[in-house]
Amino acid sequence: LESQQVGVTWANANIHYHNYSLLESAVMLLLDTLCLSVLFLYLDQVMPREVGIQRPWYFPVSPSFWADILGKAPAEAPHVDVEAPTASSEAIALVEQDVGEAAAM
Repeated sequence: LESQQVGVTWANANIHYHNYSLLESAVMLLLDTLCLSVLFLYLDQVMPREVGIQRPWYFPVSPSFWADILGKAPAEAPHVDVEAPTASSEAIALVEQDVGEAAAM
């Protein structure tokens, strides 16, 4: 097309020239981008690194993964309501004293 002094537009992007179409190459570029993005997201979860949690290689087929993705809570053990112990006023005073001493340093 360029040799004929005709620019490429969306109207003529599907014209084959020497068995090549600009539209087909654009579709392949989008498909490659999608495939490589999925591969990156998978390897980012599986490959070991210093910080973060490494998932097992089979994590995309685990039910807990899809429950998180779909927003469904996995089945859990029954919740037992336990009251948190209350701090005594003496413990609070000791913490305030320690904080005051640390601030004075």
